[in-house]
Amino acid sequence: MLPLNIEELLSIYKERLRKVNPGTRHPIWKWVLDTGYWILDTGCWMLGAGCWILDAGDR
Repeated sequence: MLPLNIEELLSIYKERLRKVNPGTRHPIWKWVLDTGYWILDTGCWMLGAGCWILDAGDR
């Protein structure tokens, strides 16, 4: 298992990004950020699933 809570880390990261870029109303930037969030969320979900599978395999 990972020592850090990935989802907690992600939410902090997202919040910081929002604070840094309050003026990103441009649709392309919004799309880039949304896509980045989606990739990060999917990656974390896959990581979590992988950890769960490894844990199940250990038993």
